[in-house]
Amino acid sequence: AMEYVDVGRTLADLERDRVREGRWFAWRESRALLEQLLDGLEAAHDAGIVHRDVKPDNVILSGGEPLLTDFGLAKSLGGDVAATGGRILGTPTYMTPEQVRGRPVDGRTDVYSLGVILYELLAGARPLVAATLREKGYAEIQRIIKALLAMGARLPKILMLYVKNLVFLDG
Repeated sequence: AMEYVDVGRTLADLERDRVREGRWFAWRESRALLEQLLDGLEAAHDAGIVHRDVKPDNVILSGGEPLLTDFGLAKSLGGDVAATGGRILGTPTYMTPEQVRGRPVDGRTDVYSLGVILYELLAGARPLVAATLREKGYAEIQRIIKALLAMGARLPKILMLYVKNLVFLDG
């Protein structure tokens, strides 16, 4: 049976409100959201499904719980999970460099997207613009994540480890 979800707001809605108010998410709140989303992705990945479009617009907050929605681009991990027909599928801001290049992806793509979301929650801004990602790729992502890590003085070390591990930061 399919669960009925009373659609309230998306994580993107909440992010916009916070930015408008000039505040960002506390690290504990960000961590709680991230852990719940990781649990959902783990279930999808265990079922052999990669989402390929994890982003705040696809996270509904229902009763305070984040629910990952819109599996429209999802594919079986056993099948071809690359872009098709030369088209790139997904939302560029949240895509791995491999996904942008139309190469095969796996569950790590979804986890990477959560790293980008975590950056947004903590910094109050998107880490990159899609055009910049297409031009500079991984180097741009590394630069932005290092900028977040420079904020480490106000954030717990465990949270910085989350960010580093989610985006496989070198150094």
